[in-house]
Amino acid sequence: MVMGIFMENVIYYVGQAVGIIGLIIMVLSFQQKTQRKIVLYQLASSMLFTVHYFMLGAYVGSLLNFIGIFRAFVFANKNKSWAQKKFWLYLFLTAFVTVGILTLDGDINIFEWNASFSSISTYIAMLPIIGMSFTTVAFWITYAPTVRKLSFPNSPCWLIYNFYNHSWAGVATEIIVMTSIIVAMIRYDFKKVRS
Repeated sequence: MVMGIFMENVIYYVGQAVGIIGLIIMVLSFQQKTQRKIVLYQLASSMLFTVHYFMLGAYVGSLLNFIGIFRAFVFANKNKSWAQKKFWLYLFLTAFVTVGILTLDGDINIFEWNASFSSISTYIAMLPIIGMSFTTVAFWITYAPTVRKLSFPNSPCWLIYNFYNHSWAGVATEIIVMTSIIVAMIRYDFKKVRS
């Protein structure tokens, strides 16, 4: 019993540490000048947050970030003809909604779906689905200022989900990401408007 509690604590703290590394990479992503670099940094961050959420037992977040890895790879290659097909946009939007709905009950066993729409946890689990949909549309666009603007609503959605699931690295990430996006908008986007 003591060993089990010890292992749970180790998994929890290692998961938080993995999330902190993901946080650093996510923050740096919005300071990049091109859409491709933003997306590549977010690919690395998604890999780390997939592990982070899984270790915390926040399976909706883990699976959405896992799909986010593939999304970032495709969208980082938008200069290639295979990645320019609108099929990818619709595929990822559909994947996020489908996986999100199948895991709303907080379980990764998609064959026994027990989501209760009278439970607050079901509604909180919907928030990252909405957020990932925003960033999917944002990454489809190649103009970096628009990527930043459309990516911004993702953060409040994940912020609530992270608080609920005790993902302190996730909470910090979203607060810093919102700040980072605003700083990048001031540095890059508003200068262009004034010029």
